[in-house]
This record gives sequence, structure tokens and C-alpha cells, in this order.
Amino acid sequence: MDLFYYYVGECVTWIGFVFLAMLAGFKLSEYVHDQGGWTPAIKDFLGLNYKEDKK
Repeated sequence: MDLFYYYVGECVTWIGFVFLAMLAGFKLSEYVHDQGGWTPAIKDFLGLNYKEDKK
């Protein structure tokens, strides 16, 4: 029975990691889209206030 729990734990862990990686990619994609592209997103992330400079 310990072997069963080991494999179930491995499966749940890997499925969880894959789910979290996909969720992080989706959130990053939404953030970049909301910022208007990669350059404004990176500048905003670094605190360079790219959007305020363009106004």
C-alpha cells in the first residue's frame, strides 16, 4: 500500500506543478497584454514607469 501512496503522491505533485506552471504562464500573458507589450511590461515590472513617461 505504501507503493500506491507513493505513486499517487508523485502523480498529484507533477499534475500540480504542471497546473501551476500553466497558470503562471496565463497570468504572465494577461499582464503583458494589459501593459501593451513586452517592453512596457518589463519597464513597469522594474519600476521605470514606462506608461507615465509616454503620456
